Parts: sequence; structure tokens; C-alpha cells
Amino acid sequence: MTIETSVYAQLALHVYKTNESNTIVLQDGWQMDGKRVIDEESDFIGAVYTNGTEVVIAFSGTDNVLNDTIVANAPLATGAYSQQLEQAVDLYFATKAKYPDANISFTGHSLGGGLASLMAVLFDKPAQVFDPANFENSAYSQQAMLQLHEYMVNSGYINADPAYNEYWEHLNTAYSEFNGDGTLTRSHAPAWECIRVPSMSHSLGVKVPCPAR
Repeated sequence: MTIETSVYAQLALHVYKTNESNTIVLQDGWQMDGKRVIDEESDFIGAVYTNGTEVVIAFSGTDNVLNDTIVANAPLATGAYSQQLEQAVDLYFATKAKYPDANISFTGHSLGGGLASLMAVLFDKPAQVFDPANFENSAYSQQAMLQLHEYMVNSGYINADPAYNEYWEHLNTAYSEFNGDGTLTRSHAPAWECIRVPSMSHSLGVKVPCPAR
């Protein structure tokens, strides 16, 4: 089943907190699994949408400008770490555990688009993103990736996902390839070339085939 662009756009909008007067009506067959995941402290908002074997994880864009800027937008744009990155990873692994045979993809707008792009690159999944924040620096950041590695080890996620464990073993093997400025040599970094994520326009991010790791 091919998910239409209009569906991704709907889900990227629906994940924002709404009230009865402006709730987005989902297209036939699509439903939100449970409730939105909302963390008032970090301002993280995510939701899971299902339609048969298709599962889309959507992340909300900026809801609280000051808080989102401090907690997520500024850190991830500069290659630093963020609690929202952990929470996006949590939602992915929870979704994968609940829907082990599903086709998982990501979507989001603005801050949510940046998180969706990072998740797509880290877990090699499709993403359709809208006007995404540019978080590419975090994908190449030694600090951010090693912190995320430690978080996933402590959370037990890596043992739960052997394929991703192999990826992190590869990352550790490539440790000597880190540049002096704290970034990872491009040949060993997560393949940002595999997803188009224009950060300064409302263009759609489209995943293209990635070389096998």
C-alpha cells in the first residue's frame, strides 16, 4: 500500500494538540493508536497512526516556542543532544514492539519534521516530512550519537534489535574516523543522502534507496 502525500500531511497536522473545534478528520481506514504521547516538561508530542499493515509515527512541530527552542530546536540543529531525541526513539521502539510486522514510516512538520528525518535515517525507514527543521548536524555529531547509544543500551533497545545493534557496533568500530571537530567522517555516518529533507522550503522530503549497511 502506497501512502499518499495528502495522508502524511494530514497526520503531520493531526498530531498537533487540538480541541473539538479544530480536530482534523482522518481519511478512511486511518486511526490514531491510543492517545498522543505528550510530555509537558520537554514539550514532546508524538502519535502513532495505523491502517492495516501501515503504521506512521508522527511528531508535532513547535508548540511552545521558548521551550521547544531550548530543549530541541537549538540543540539538535547544532549537533547537541536532546531529551526529545530520546522520546522519539522511545516511541519508535514501543511502536515496533507492538507492530513487529508493520511497515513503519515517519512524518512531521517543522520540529516534528526534523525528528522524523532523524528517525528515518537512524532506523532506515521511509519518511515524508514538511518544512523540517535541519537536524543533520546531530546525525553526524559524536556527542549526540554516543549519548544516544548509551541511552539505548541502558534502555535495552539494542539487544531487542540485533540489526540495529550491528549498526552501533559498526559505529564504534569507526570511532577512530571521528574528525577533530567532533563530527563523524561522512563515509561512516548515517546516510543523510538517503533522505531529502530541505530545511528552508515547504518541499516534501522523499526517501530514496540507501546502500546496504
